[in-house]
Amino acid sequence: MEQSIHVETGAQLLARLMKRPILHGLEKDLFSDGPRPNEVIEVSGNLSSGKTLLITQLIAKCLLPRRYKGIELNGREAGVVLVNTDHHFHIPTLVDLMACFIRNNNDARKLGTTDVFDDKGIKSIIEDSLRYFTVINCYESSQFFLSLQSLQGILSNDDKIAMIAIDSISSYYWQDRKHGECWSMDGYVKSCLNIMQKHTFGHKIILLYTRPSDVESKSKEAVVRTSLLNEEKIHYKIQLHKQHDVNQFSAVVESVSDNRNLSYIVSNNGIEWRTCYSKR
Repeated sequence: MEQSIHVETGAQLLARLMKRPILHGLEKDLFSDGPRPNEVIEVSGNLSSGKTLLITQLIAKCLLPRRYKGIELNGREAGVVLVNTDHHFHIPTLVDLMACFIRNNNDARKLGTTDVFDDKGIKSIIEDSLRYFTVINCYESSQFFLSLQSLQGILSNDDKIAMIAIDSISSYYWQDRKHGECWSMDGYVKSCLNIMQKHTFGHKIILLYTRPSDVESKSKEAVVRTSLLNEEKIHYKIQLHKQHDVNQFSAVVESVSDNRNLSYIVSNNGIEWRTCYSKR
């Protein structure tokens, strides 16, 4: 039987052998069977729908430990790199959400040990968790693309990182259009995603990004589960929507396994999911 020769660089071998934290079950209302390594999550939405808040919430759950003094915290003890382009993300919001998740811990309530999480204990947990969080602030297109190209080096030096998040992937679209590029918004996002995957794919991490929903192609690409590097597929599409002049929110979550319609509220505890209708 004819066999092909597989050639890989030392960097690719190192990436393949690295073991990273698993994010499966990160947010069960959104991801029924994931997210899995090498998957891509797109969060879109109109103005004030909670895109940045949602990724802040997901980052908080990644960073928090799984257990503290024998109590389940349901975190993932995973490192995260945030490429911050819109500058809507705020560290105080992340810290507040982490503190809320710790205080509202159901396991501690059942065991009657809520006193374990005093202010000092919460501060210690958060400070320890934030050691695994890296923020790359970008202020122009060239900085953004250099940051995407630097991801491989960052991942090679830290096996705790399990997620790369970008808020937002389309921040410099109009700037690049002005300089002579003629992409559609979808084409631009696909190009950025291709660069991200080129520098991160072998490292088995989750790619998460936000984009506005008001500039999208009418022909929507299907959600596909794939492990091919040369296909810029999206495994989860989370579309958030805030009704105009009304404090009501809804979301559509598309994945390869099913589609979900949810309502949610935005509070000091972050995004709280309400009704859910699943359609396979």
